[in-house]
Amino acid sequence: MTVPKEIPEKWFPIVLPLQRKKQKGLDGGKSKKKRTEEERRVRANDREYNEKFQYASNCIMTSKYNIITFLPVNLFEQFQEVANTYFLFLLILQLIPQISSLSWFTTIVPLALVLSITAVKDATDDYFRHKSDNQVNNRQSQVLIRGS
Repeated sequence: MTVPKEIPEKWFPIVLPLQRKKQKGLDGGKSKKKRTEEERRVRANDREYNEKFQYASNCIMTSKYNIITFLPVNLFEQFQEVANTYFLFLLILQLIPQISSLSWFTTIVPLALVLSITAVKDATDDYFRHKSDNQVNNRQSQVLIRGS
């Protein structure tokens, strides 16, 4: 790769080709759009140049939830399991007195217990993921600034 003339020799650009994945639109991904290719230009030791492009940060984030999204996302994930959906369906049927001879209480207690235990486990796991992410993102690193 040759260095373009508009860039001083001491700054060697790193050009990374990027491909965007074809996104599924309203037609279910049947569109004939071609993948577009872009370049990401980064200059070593030129912070002002690199900040113009507002690239994504390099923060690590492995956690699934935050305070606001925990309950809806966790319940959505739990009801993806067939057993939980089945018990919810039974609970709805038991709310109709003409269909069921049992009380709705006999279904809601085991379902709520299973959902609660799983939610506590997921919350604990995600809390430790947040701690680990914070620890990794706050590690000291060496940064080369202006040749120092």
